[in-house]
Amino acid sequence: MPEGTKLEAAQDRLSKMMERAASGEDRAMARWIRETGERMVRALLGMIRLGQFHHHENKAFEKPADELSTLLTEVLEKLGVVAIVFVEDQVYLNDIRIRYDARLDLGLEMSQHFSSFGVGGMTFNQPLSPHEVRQLIQVISNFDGDRGDVLKALAELGLEHISMPGVHRFLKAGEMAGKGKKQHGGKSVSVKAVQHAAQRAVDRTLLQAGQQRIVDLLSMRKLANNLVDSQDDNILSDAGAAAISSPFAAHCITVGQLAICIAREIGFDENHQADLVLCALTHDLGYGCREDGYATPFERHCSAGVRTLLKRRGFHESHIRRMLAVIEHHEDFAPEGDGPPPSMFARIIRIADDYDSMTRSRTGGLRLSPAVALERIIKGSGTKYDPTLVQCLVNALGKYPPGTPVQLSDNRFGATLSLGRGEESFDRPSIRILALKGADVEPTDEILDLLEHPEISVVRPLAGTGAVFVTSAIEEQEDGISEIFDT
Repeated sequence: MPEGTKLEAAQDRLSKMMERAASGEDRAMARWIRETGERMVRALLGMIRLGQFHHHENKAFEKPADELSTLLTEVLEKLGVVAIVFVEDQVYLNDIRIRYDARLDLGLEMSQHFSSFGVGGMTFNQPLSPHEVRQLIQVISNFDGDRGDVLKALAELGLEHISMPGVHRFLKAGEMAGKGKKQHGGKSVSVKAVQHAAQRAVDRTLLQAGQQRIVDLLSMRKLANNLVDSQDDNILSDAGAAAISSPFAAHCITVGQLAICIAREIGFDENHQADLVLCALTHDLGYGCREDGYATPFERHCSAGVRTLLKRRGFHESHIRRMLAVIEHHEDFAPEGDGPPPSMFARIIRIADDYDSMTRSRTGGLRLSPAVALERIIKGSGTKYDPTLVQCLVNALGKYPPGTPVQLSDNRFGATLSLGRGEESFDRPSIRILALKGADVEPTDEILDLLEHPEISVVRPLAGTGAVFVTSAIEEQEDGISEIFDT
């Protein structure tokens, strides 16, 4: 199919999906997913129980293996992917909770069985024959090992297309392990660990896009939650960026972190922040796609990304937001003609994307000081960028954004570390002191928080002039926060 025809088909399908989302959840489809999901869970659990006592070639497996194979094919044809997730005593199929008789404890039994080897679900990207179903049951019914071992065992059987995310659980209110850390499974998880996990997930989705597979968004959503929970005042420091070795993943993660900064200023709750971060992590997904064996060029990476997301069929509004964010994130706030502005998520990601690109070392472009990059974003306010969201970024980053080289009133030099921290401390960041050694500048271990040293101030940034904190623009928008996703 020619490129233009593919794009038109994708746009037409996106339009129809948006119309369906606008009219509310497709209840008939949701009911079908719940009913089919219950049958699938019953068949899967029944075969696991059977496999604990009988060899997988036993004739007793014939009927349930045929049934599960047929169910997988039906769901794949309708939804494009089969993603089963176990969360404590609940089971989800493609984000829809499966309902069953609670007295049977199907969900709890499934969750306990799979968590014994560190697995929280299974994602199927292609059908399984009855023989392949038996092979799967052979592996998972009596497995002794961890998640990596079970994935290796499946790969040896030619079932590497089955993916298995880690264990999921519900978080309790206020469950945090201190600044920059998050409680997960009873253990303290550092920001660096969250970033490393996010890097692996972003790189994995890029590979899946290149292989024309359906990307694993369920695991990405879990990591988006972790990124929201772990964000702290020093999240954009060079030390945090250095923890990520993949340039592509580093860009996507930083765009997500900048998007959180804007979202918190505008008043998004944590669920919408996580939705936004997931959009940021996948906004450049199209670069993973191939055209005649070559990487997708800039001009077509947005449409390529949407085509990849369209493989994961769905009808809920969050999926629509993801596709709109991917296809619109390079569009100007004030488009030519009478067209509407891009969606809210796309407008946020446009600002975060451009700011990170300006401040990141890249081929064919000069890396700018954060203060200079912020000035360029401000100059584009009202034309390229939503002015309210630009001011949100300014207020979040502070007068001297993280990474800005500055001269202090005691004649020392440093690089800013912290975010804005509010109006009163807008121009008083924490700073890493720099040592001058001849023509070179080297960071030291000394951290100076200007909030704790009122006698010291920033004389000037070594590039740029610094920004101004404004509240009025944001206050004007507060009444519209609840309808913020309408545009």
